[in-house]
Amino acid sequence: MTMKSTLINAITRSRVERRRRAEQARQFVEETLLEGQALSEAELVEARGLLAASKARTAARRRERTRCSP
Repeated sequence: MTMKSTLINAITRSRVERRRRAEQARQFVEETLLEGQALSEAELVEARGLLAASKARTAARRRERTRCSP
């Protein structure tokens, strides 16, 4: 395998695993915390927005840390 295909495979595996964990988390919330009720579309949209905001804050902290490193 070339370096490029190895990288693509690693990224793909990571994305698949992330989606699998997200689905497990959603199922846990619905089954355990909501006692079997499914999340509404509005709740899913809000959760995606919260996740996007969290990712943006993390990225900003990482950029700031990189800039401040000697």
